[in-house]
Amino acid sequence: MASFFFSSTSSSSIIDQFNQKSETIQKPDKESLKYGLRILTNIVELELEAPQLYRTVGYKLMELKEWNLALDIFQKIYSLRSDEPQSLHDLAIVLIELQQYEKALQYFKQILTQTWNDRFRIIPIIVLSDLNRLLVQMNRTTPEIDYRLLRHLPVDIRIIVEWDTADTIIQLSIQEPTGQICNNYSGSSKTDIGGYIINTPYQSEQPIEYLLRKAINGIYSISLTYINNAQHTLIGATTVLVTIYKYFGSMNEEKQIRTVRLTSHNQTVDVGHIEFGDSNLEKMKEELEKTKDAYRRLQDQLLTSRNQSSIQHLNVTCDGCLKVPIVGNRLKCLFCPNVDFCQNCHSSMNHKHDSTHPFICISDSTLYTSSIHLQNISELVHLNIQCISCAASPIVGIRYHCIVCKLDLCEKCEFLGSHNLTHQRLKMIYP
Repeated sequence: MASFFFSSTSSSSIIDQFNQKSETIQKPDKESLKYGLRILTNIVELELEAPQLYRTVGYKLMELKEWNLALDIFQKIYSLRSDEPQSLHDLAIVLIELQQYEKALQYFKQILTQTWNDRFRIIPIIVLSDLNRLLVQMNRTTPEIDYRLLRHLPVDIRIIVEWDTADTIIQLSIQEPTGQICNNYSGSSKTDIGGYIINTPYQSEQPIEYLLRKAINGIYSISLTYINNAQHTLIGATTVLVTIYKYFGSMNEEKQIRTVRLTSHNQTVDVGHIEFGDSNLEKMKEELEKTKDAYRRLQDQLLTSRNQSSIQHLNVTCDGCLKVPIVGNRLKCLFCPNVDFCQNCHSSMNHKHDSTHPFICISDSTLYTSSIHLQNISELVHLNIQCISCAASPIVGIRYHCIVCKLDLCEKCEFLGSHNLTHQRLKMIYP
C-alpha cells in the first residue's frame, strides 16, 4: 500500500495557521473541522472579487473532502475567470467527486474543443487523462466525442501540481528509487524507468503532471520548490494543490490531496513519498494486470463502437424499428429469406421473430457484395419443389438437392442437418 508523509508549513497567515493546526491532527474531530471551516468561511466573507483568495479556499476544501462547499467556491471562480480553462477543470474534478458525471464530462469536452490563450496549452493535455478516466467510471462505450481523444492508459503513478497565483514558477521534483530525479525546471524531465513530466521549462505554465506507467519497487519522494513569482498578490504567498494518484485509472486507484503554502523564493518543501513493494506486491501486480486488461477491452469497445457507428448498410431495412439504412452491425436471419435487424433491436429483442432462428452478424455489407447470403433471397422461388423434411413448397431461397435420394431440402433443414449428412448434395441458388 502507498504511504504518504507530509511536512508542516510555516507562515503567519490565517490559512497557514489552519494548515499547522490540521497537520497536528491525524483524524480531525468535529470541533477541529468546524474551527477550520469557520476560518475558510471568514476569508470568503471578505467579499473581495479575488480569484486567488477563492482558489486558496477551494484547494483547502478539496483537501478536507468538503466537496459541496468546494463546488460553490469553484463555481464562483468560474464566474470570475471564465476565460481560464483551469477554472473549468477544477470545477469538473469536484463534480466527479459528487458523482455528477454528465456535467463534468461537458466541462471536459468544452476545455478540449474551445480555443484558449496559448498560456493554457498544457491544460488540455492534462484533461485528456481525466476525460478517459471519467468515461471508464461512467462505463460509457459510445461517448459523443471525437474518437481520437479516446485512449485510456492507466498508470502506476500520476501527480498533478497546480497553484493559485499567475506568473509563478514552481518546480516539481520526483526522486525515483534509482536515485534519478525528474523535474520540470532544471535537470531532466524524463527518466530511465519511464517517468516524465509534462511541462515547458522556464515558464509558469500549469498544471504540472508527472506520469510513470510502470513503477519499480522502492520509494518515490516528492518535493516542491518556489522558484519565482512575478506578481504582488493580496495573500503574499502561493497555495499549491498536490493531487497524488497511485494506480491511476484502475480499480485499485488510491488518491491523496494535499495543499502546501510556499512563502519565500527558493523555498523547498518535502511533500511526501509513495512506496511500492510491500508483502502483497505480487498479488497486487496480478490484480492490476487483470484490471489493465479489462480497461483495454473497454477501450477497444469504445473504438469499435465508433467505427461501427459510421458504417451504413445501404438499402437494408431493420424489421424491428423499420430504420433504413441499418447503421452499425447488421443481424441477418439464416432461416428467413429477407429478415434483418439492427444491433439495438436484436439485443433488446425489439421484435417478434422466432428466437430459435440463428443470425449472422455483418459489420460491413460492402465487404461481401457478391455473397448470396447477404442478398434478398425471397425472389429465389423454386416452383413445384417441396422440402422432403419440413414439406415447405415451393422452396424459397437456396435449394439443396440430394444426389443419392433425388430429393430436395430447404436451407433451414439443410442447416439443421435433417437429412443424411453422408449424402452428397447439389447447392442450387437459382431456380
